[in-house]
Amino acid sequence: MKGYHATITLAYHGLEFRSDDGNIREDRPLTTSDCELLTGWAAQHQKLARKRRSSDALLALGQQIYNWLNGPTQFLRRLIDSAPTPLHLLFATGKDDNQAARCFLDAPWELLADAGQHWALREDTLFCPIRRIGGALEPPGPSPSRLSLVFMAAAPRGADNL
Repeated sequence: MKGYHATITLAYHGLEFRSDDGNIREDRPLTTSDCELLTGWAAQHQKLARKRRSSDALLALGQQIYNWLNGPTQFLRRLIDSAPTPLHLLFATGKDDNQAARCFLDAPWELLADAGQHWALREDTLFCPIRRIGGALEPPGPSPSRLSLVFMAAAPRGADNL
């Protein structure tokens, strides 16, 4: 996958923020109140998605998510200022199925917004949030007993040639 990658990982000690080039590295705790906030945003997103004319409320929700994720260290601001496009933001957890992992992965990261615009709508940034459970693995190679087919075009007798 080409582009610039940044990863926000839910680890045993909290959130790990990492950039592709290693220039941005920080850790932040994820508290019970943070999980409640993420769960509330997911529920709010579901309600707003069912309503008509909810674009202003969705933008406000995206701004709240941005402000929380950006935090006091301005992680997202530093990332967007230094990252070339396209920016792939990966939200990852371990393989453990727990409440913190579910609330983290269920959060509506696609709504991230700042300066009055969703990141997904920015022309200067191709924003692609990705969710992953567990570590990245290399896909297995093709099976030696895979099915192979060859088709050859032919015209039926008495019909015009193809």
